[in-house]
Amino acid sequence: MTKKANVNKIKRLAKHWISDESGQSTTEYVLLVLMLVVAVRSVGKTFKERLGMLVNAVFQQAETEATSGTGG
Repeated sequence: MTKKANVNKIKRLAKHWISDESGQSTTEYVLLVLMLVVAVRSVGKTFKERLGMLVNAVFQQAETEATSGTGG
């Protein structure tokens, strides 16, 4: 193949790839998954921090009641 034929083939492939709409749904799914991952990561960090504070508060309360003898 000549250089010109290769360039023409690349142009045809590019036109076909641009006009092909089947890849759009894949792109949309990738974007949705990406948004879901970002949301889970941001909420997950907050959830982890709050869960840690809750667990600490429970253990502190249990320790306070155990040492003061007012357990229920």
